[in-house]
Formats: sequence, C-alpha cells, structure tokens
Amino acid sequence: MRCRRYRNDGFTFIEMIVVVIVIGVLITLALPNYAFVFEKTKSGEALQILESIRHAQLAYYYENNNTFADDLADLDLEIPTPEHFDALTDADIHNPGNFTDPVGEVTRTTGDYNITISANGTVVCTPAAICAKLGL
Repeated sequence: MRCRRYRNDGFTFIEMIVVVIVIGVLITLALPNYAFVFEKTKSGEALQILESIRHAQLAYYYENNNTFADDLADLDLEIPTPEHFDALTDADIHNPGNFTDPVGEVTRTTGDYNITISANGTVVCTPAAICAKLGL
C-alpha cells in the first residue's frame, strides 16, 4: 500500500489575516499624508497667482509715485479664474504701508487656509497647522 503525502502549498488562513491587518495599518498611516500631497500641489496655484500679483504691484509702485494699487483693475494683470482658490476681487489686493505688509492674498475655495504675499516676497499662510503640512 502506498502512503499519500499531502503537500502544504499555499498560505494558512491566519497568515492571510495577518497580511490584511498589516496592509490596513499601512493604509491608515499613509492616507492622511496622501491627501496633503494633493493639497500641496494645489497650493502651488496660489503661489503662482501671488507672484503675479506681487510683480504687478511692484510695477504699479514704480510707475505711480511709490504707491501700491488697492484695486484689481489698476494692475496690469490677467489671471484666469483659479481652479482651487476663490476668484480674485478688489478685497484681495492690498495697498500696504511698507514692503513687509501684504500686497495680495488668495483663499482656498474650501476656506481651509489663506495665503498672503508681501512686496518683498514674504509668503504667509494661516492657519499654521495646515500650512505646516503644506510646507508653507
């Protein structure tokens, strides 16, 4: 009579459960950071808009007796409607008292954060908790 040998090919149920749990933990840790990767990309749009505002404000400053514009129409600026930020209005253009005060600002459409830029190029983002994750 012949003895049959049973081969143990494959994984046990316990091994499969352990793998599923490990993958779940990794996803739980990575998912919040993954969302901020996309948000950081979207914040790049704001920085481009703000740099355009800053350059237009500086041009206006040097052409108009050392004063900044406080009206969007006064600036030689054509910015398409932002995809991820509120559309620019006159309220987003500032006439600062000096080069360290904000000359322009943009607000995230969801209202999560606000980014400003001064005439000297300093970018300020609020609130700090979100902005720190965005690297701003």
